[in-house]
Amino acid sequence: MAELARPAVSGPPPELVSQPAPPRPGEIDSYLSYCLSAWQENVPWLASEWPSMDAVEREDNQLEWGIVEDRSSMLQRWAAEGRMTPQQDERFGALQRLIERQRPILERLFAT
Repeated sequence: MAELARPAVSGPPPELVSQPAPPRPGEIDSYLSYCLSAWQENVPWLASEWPSMDAVEREDNQLEWGIVEDRSSMLQRWAAEGRMTPQQDERFGALQRLIERQRPILERLFAT
């Protein structure tokens, strides 16, 4: 019995593949405020409350932290694309330094 040839699977041409949309007006400032607050205030709170949390609360906080990580990644991309004003770049630099200081705490908590 002859084997049937499978049709080639192809996607849309590269020029039609959608690229992430540029930030909407105010979105960068909103993300910066959200992330600065989360890294500055939520990490110490998590560190103090973590020992008394049950497994469900811990998992919930880890899942919710994914939003912070996603927004931090978007800010990183926008900074790399040169989409930030000088003031936003300054705030983003402060955020990066804060993340550098706070990340070990978060990694320790999420490893338990």
